Amino acid sequence: MHRSRCKGSGQDRARSAQFGVRLCPSHRLGEYFLFRRTNLTRGIVCDLLINAGWAVGPKGKLPMPLFLHLLMSVAAVTALAPACTHISVPNDGRVAGQTAATGDAYYQFQKVVYQNSGGLPDDRAYFLRVLRNVGAHLAATEGEVEIRLVSFSGGVKVFQLAKTDAELAKAIDGALEKGVRLLVCRNTMRALNISVDDVHGITEADIVPSGVAEIARLQGIGFVYIHP
Repeated sequence: MHRSRCKGSGQDRARSAQFGVRLCPSHRLGEYFLFRRTNLTRGIVCDLLINAGWAVGPKGKLPMPLFLHLLMSVAAVTALAPACTHISVPNDGRVAGQTAATGDAYYQFQKVVYQNSGGLPDDRAYFLRVLRNVGAHLAATEGEVEIRLVSFSGGVKVFQLAKTDAELAKAIDGALEKGVRLLVCRNTMRALNISVDDVHGITEADIVPSGVAEIARLQGIGFVYIHP
């Protein structure tokens, strides 16, 4: 290349300073494209090709292999451009234009285990809030869900309170009527020194050996874990 040896005429140097490109008198590439064709972009591109080490023919003409390569690249970009459409994705992961249908048209069948281990400072209020979440879950999926609510630690006490608390009893009965399976930890019941007769809505079949172990078991067979 001649960029280090060819200094060019005073006119070339003046034009180089004006347009920020280097003109080589032996190739006259910038002269041909930049000034005679008055196309600044082509002049800069071709001058950059010279500086990069590409061989350039007389009057700035590109060799046939390089010309064909550039031509094919432009054609490929032009052909692919229409396919590059912008897709807007909302925060919930749906593609723009796709509406969130209700029921099984949108949600597939789910298996979910909720944890109820109490919630300070008010285990009762926390449990009622969990049951409201469960109710909303059932409504959103139109029943296309299997829900098990595992209670242990402070979460077991509410079943004791429900023996004399009409609001709690009604909430528990409502969940059972909707098909929610309520499971209680035997370890906690032993610690509290209570039996199945001391809790509302729970039978012997609903008592599991360990609350935390039951949650782990259910996760192992495909249940999704939720702790509100």
